[in-house]
Amino acid sequence: MAKGLTGIGESIQKGRKFHTRTITRAVMGDLEAEKILETRERRKNLELDRLEKEQKLVDLAEASKMFSNLLFPVRQWILALPASACSRCNPADPQLAREALQRIVDDALPMLRQQLPKPKAAKEEESGQEQKLKLG
Repeated sequence: MAKGLTGIGESIQKGRKFHTRTITRAVMGDLEAEKILETRERRKNLELDRLEKEQKLVDLAEASKMFSNLLFPVRQWILALPASACSRCNPADPQLAREALQRIVDDALPMLRQQLPKPKAAKEEESGQEQKLKLG
C-alpha cells in the first residue's frame, strides 16, 4: 500500500487519511492516466504510419541497403583507380604512379570508414521495435 501511494505521489505520514479513490488508485492503478498514455501511444503510432505512407519515413534497414548499393560501385571504382589510372598519371613510369595511387587509396578508405555512423548496440536492435529514418 505504501509503495502504491508513493508511486502516485502521495506522502505517507502517521495519522494521515486518504480518500477511497486515492487508495483505489494506489492499489489498482489510475485507469484514467493509463487511458491517456494509451491514447498518446496510439496517436504516435498513427503519426508514424501516416509519415511512412507519405514516404517521409524509410525503414532503417532499407536505407542502409540503399546506401550500400549506391556506394558499392564507388568503392569498387576507388579500389580499381590505381590500376586503371597509373599509365595516364605517369606514362614514363606507370608502376611508380600505381604505387603512389595505391597508397592514397589505402589511406583514404580507413578515413571514410571512420566517418560512417557507429552501429547501435545489439540489445537496442533486439528490442523488436522497427527503426525508422526520417527524411526531409
